[in-house]
Amino acid sequence: MAMSYHLILPNLRAIYSFLWIAILFGLALSSCTSWLGWGEPQNELERRRLVAKSLVLLRNDAQAIPITSLSETLSLLQIANRPLTSLEQSFSLYTSLTTSLYQNATQDSAKAVQFLNELPSSHTWIVAIDAQAEPATSWFSNLQKWASGQSVIWVFFGQNAINYAPDSFWQDTQTVIYVPNSDTLQQNLVAQMIMGGREFVGELDDKIGIFDEHTGWRTAKTRLGYGIPEEVGMRSDSLQKIDAIVQKALDSAAMPGAQLLIARHGTVVYHKAFGHHTYNKKQKVKLDDVYDLASISKVSTALPLLMQLQSEGKFSPDSTWGSYLPSVRQSDKSELRLRDILSHQAGLIPYIAYFPYHYQKAGKRLSPEWFATQASPDFNVAVSPSLFVHKDFYEKEILRRILKSKLSKDKKYVYSGLAFLLFPEMIKEMTKRDMESYLQKEFYEPLGMQRSGFNPYKNKQLAMHKIVPTEYDATFRKAQIHGYVHDEAAALLGGVSSNAGLFSSANDLAKLFQMYLQKGSYGGKTYIRADVIDEYTKCQFCADSNRRALGFDKPLLVYSPDGVSSIYASKESFGHYGFTGTRVWADPAQGLLYIFLSNRVYPTRENPKLGQMRTRVLIEDVIYRSLLTP
Repeated sequence: MAMSYHLILPNLRAIYSFLWIAILFGLALSSCTSWLGWGEPQNELERRRLVAKSLVLLRNDAQAIPITSLSETLSLLQIANRPLTSLEQSFSLYTSLTTSLYQNATQDSAKAVQFLNELPSSHTWIVAIDAQAEPATSWFSNLQKWASGQSVIWVFFGQNAINYAPDSFWQDTQTVIYVPNSDTLQQNLVAQMIMGGREFVGELDDKIGIFDEHTGWRTAKTRLGYGIPEEVGMRSDSLQKIDAIVQKALDSAAMPGAQLLIARHGTVVYHKAFGHHTYNKKQKVKLDDVYDLASISKVSTALPLLMQLQSEGKFSPDSTWGSYLPSVRQSDKSELRLRDILSHQAGLIPYIAYFPYHYQKAGKRLSPEWFATQASPDFNVAVSPSLFVHKDFYEKEILRRILKSKLSKDKKYVYSGLAFLLFPEMIKEMTKRDMESYLQKEFYEPLGMQRSGFNPYKNKQLAMHKIVPTEYDATFRKAQIHGYVHDEAAALLGGVSSNAGLFSSANDLAKLFQMYLQKGSYGGKTYIRADVIDEYTKCQFCADSNRRALGFDKPLLVYSPDGVSSIYASKESFGHYGFTGTRVWADPAQGLLYIFLSNRVYPTRENPKLGQMRTRVLIEDVIYRSLLTP
């Protein structure tokens, strides 16, 4: 049938007009979404949400998910054609675990049985079965026999991984997880969900094996998770500006390198390593390297123990120092209130430099009465690899000089670390436990702070190249300080002090401070009562122009451009700085956590550039400006 052109042309014009309008609208929409922060980050956000919903906890009969205790051994068995690398790496953010891989699961053999029988014992096993490995049906009977009597979390990557298992296999399985496939993102997300970094919220869309449609358990988020800024109402493009601030500090030789971590609402959204251990640029900073935290130790060692003791009714900051520490009772320090001491207004002097008192006059050599270059039963406190202090130095010199130090009658803010040198003794008097092992047992191990502790040179699980060096001490130890505490007073105590001495990574430290932000709970365990957290993190004597909380630092009472925190930081925020170039800051009002670790004292403490450039505060400004939602 013929059609006249005068009818076609107008229709073509309408079509062309519609297409041009659509193109222009598309360009405008693209520009608008980019300007609004939508586009690619929002697409990634939606992708992650959909993927997270597709991961399903099919069984949780023993309430094993999320994992609560990290004090017991955890092992990963992979039945796959290739290592599930992202799964391993994601678990390592939470705890240490042993990993085994079996790659020939298509056939049943004596070798497979032997492999299972030779696996090490473990409190809990996570068994990851990848459908691509195509495990033989008989393999499941071997697994079933091996798993009998053990705590096993079964993770099936791919629908066929479930279908390969015979019905009899499911009779004794209490914890079963379905993951649609084994791509990098799904490996990462399921590890977080198992550890409590994310919730399980998904249900099956269709029946799989013996599991019916809509099957799916829900769980709670109990630990730090790892994601993208848009998941917690922040902008990725804004946070990228931090890189340039850090690079400027590196280019200005304010520090050789750094670790940064930013989290919001319990999700880490920025975790990067910059620069090198030293200016020779031979060793790049890695995310699992450990730094000397310096005075951040004050709020990460004795303070959490005191808060826990208060939660148990065994300590009060309104009691006197002498009521807990017998060695101060015969001094003018006995009646000092712990609340005044912890908020730095007890009248104590800031610091005592102990080692200069013990120079011999000729040549300024250290006195052999107190120092030796070789270890012995009497000289058993290591200050460096080639310097040892007498075992009585603490009692006869450090304690004696603190007790005889001048005490001001003015109750005004003067930052002092003296009491924190004696807190380990006080805690031992109160608990009959030494502070180091007490911290590991009560906090660091259960929190998963596997790279945190004192004297990392002693840690056989931590290679020296993972420890970032600090200063070349040309005055006292006459050596490069590496693996030993930088602070001289803490060094004279053998490296174990609450004034300084703790080494940690940004990821480890984040767990402790996230516990603070979560009102004393983390990983399904309560460490400190919520009301105690509130008391210790609030300003104690604002009316007396003292901004400090109990142990923690706080924003200036009246903002100053030279202040300790961002202009945007809330009055509820708290944290601490460290002399070596570190900082940690938490803001409950915004759910924010910010950690900056560096070794700005390498090779000398006479380098004020990091503070002069206000690098740590400028980064904090960027963090607050990146917020999209409350």
